[in-house]
Amino acid sequence: MRDDLIQIAYIAAAVLFILGLKSMSSPRTARKGIMWAGVGMLVATAITFATPEMGNFVWMTLALVAYFQDPSWLGLSPLSFTILCVAVAIVVDQIFDNLVTPRIISQALRVHPAAVLIAALVLANLLGILGIVVAAPVLATVALFWRYVVRKMFDLDPWPAGEFTPSPRRPSQFLARVRRFFRGPRKRAT
Repeated sequence: MRDDLIQIAYIAAAVLFILGLKSMSSPRTARKGIMWAGVGMLVATAITFATPEMGNFVWMTLALVAYFQDPSWLGLSPLSFTILCVAVAIVVDQIFDNLVTPRIISQALRVHPAAVLIAALVLANLLGILGIVVAAPVLATVALFWRYVVRKMFDLDPWPAGEFTPSPRRPSQFLARVRRFFRGPRKRAT
């Protein structure tokens, strides 16, 4: 039933867009055509973002907020500003989802970032959303168990001293300054 409603909504969006294109052929009805084509595209975009398989409401909210902001400081039209905001958000989201997050998880769990992504894909196919959530811990557990079995098979110490202790990191200069700023000036004891 839900898929039928989505298909009907896409057909309605296509009809609105086609009517808008047809109306744009005459100079007298061009404004009305632009409006109908815009409404058709808006309906199709809203359906795409509202469908959980396609996207989510966060992007729709971002687009609406960006559209109603004053983009005069960039000299863009509201639609251009909205497209720019959504494009920047998509690029940042892709960078974080595909580069930053796997590296942080892989450093914390001591597994390769590509292995985390592959485990997420495999477990997503097996368990769905739950598989994506548990992919990294399951991979770390399997890797740890595999290391233990291999070392036991070769009569090695399965838990060598110092191998799994991370080296302490010194905070950067910037973080040290921020901490000092929030601590405030210290009073000297007299």
